[in-house]
Amino acid sequence: MKKLLMIIMAVLMLATCAGTSTAYADEELVIVLDPGHDATHAGAGGNGVREEKAVLKIGLYLREELNKYQNVKVYMIREGEACAFPETHSMSESSKRCNEARVAYAESVGADVIVSLHLNSFSNSSANGVLAFVQNNNFDSAVGTVSQNLGRSIVNRIAELGLANGGVVAKGSDWDTKPEEYYYEDGSIADYYRVLRYAKKVHIPAVIVEHAFLSNESDVQKVLSSDAGLKSLALKDAQGIVEYYGLTLKEGCVAGELPDITTIPETETKPTLITPPQPAPQPTPEPETETEEETEVETEVVTESEEESETEVVPEETETEMIPEETEEQEDIPTNGPEPKTPWGGIVLVTVLVIALIGGIVVYIKTKRTPK
Repeated sequence: MKKLLMIIMAVLMLATCAGTSTAYADEELVIVLDPGHDATHAGAGGNGVREEKAVLKIGLYLREELNKYQNVKVYMIREGEACAFPETHSMSESSKRCNEARVAYAESVGADVIVSLHLNSFSNSSANGVLAFVQNNNFDSAVGTVSQNLGRSIVNRIAELGLANGGVVAKGSDWDTKPEEYYYEDGSIADYYRVLRYAKKVHIPAVIVEHAFLSNESDVQKVLSSDAGLKSLALKDAQGIVEYYGLTLKEGCVAGELPDITTIPETETKPTLITPPQPAPQPTPEPETETEEETEVETEVVTESEEESETEVVPEETETEMIPEETEEQEDIPTNGPEPKTPWGGIVLVTVLVIALIGGIVVYIKTKRTPK
């Protein structure tokens, strides 16, 4: 019996040490970080904290931490307080156009995932904690599954800082008016938040992380009132992402050690990194015109945008769909989106471990049967 226990323990130790083998061991993972809002499209404010300023610092710290890992390419939607897409300022529905530009940029750099960084706020100051808005399973359930599982991984890590764990929420755009924009092309109900909706349409998983409530004094004191608190949030974001994708540190890098960020570009400084590649010229381009129907949609949804609302949605006080750990919808992978990357390294590892365990049991049985 002792020999059998030793064999089992050895196999389990091997599994633990080799647990970082994933689909991204040998290929690049492109992460686009989206610090929500900006100086033009201001976010919420409370207890001395401005959302657009705080999430920018979280994003800058998060980028520095993720850059320590192998096969990871990180892009930032904005590196300063200015809007990265000033051409949208004069457009009708500026916030909507800015969100479209953010997702278009992510698509242009080949994003595997978009992580949108936000802070929550509510009229009832007792609302508190961390939660993530994630994509539903409609239209492209593979994308929805990644969004939900990544969101859950990040939220669980952030909650370790002493914040209430609000889990993940998928909010559908099912309004009485039911404009066309709130449905995907297959007729299913679209995601409520624009970044999630636009990303789903181009088959990119996306997560909106609501790190804490700036309307709650306790949350602010814990993580939002100091640079150290913002850095701790970024490190927890990184841990959730690293664990979900099974990333490995580069040689010589140390996780969790970040220098302080003391300087952020002024509002008028346009981030040099954010220059979406120009599309190749089309042989016979057709002029784009805004239809009367699109104008109506913009008017109806302007007050519903997370970019223009001073408050975010609290799951306890709104009708939202909480995502269970396992759903039957997640198994139905549609053919209209890219297939998820198969973690062959993990599959091979599990197979080898199972064979080793069976072999150990066989050896033990033979040993017991052999007369001394």
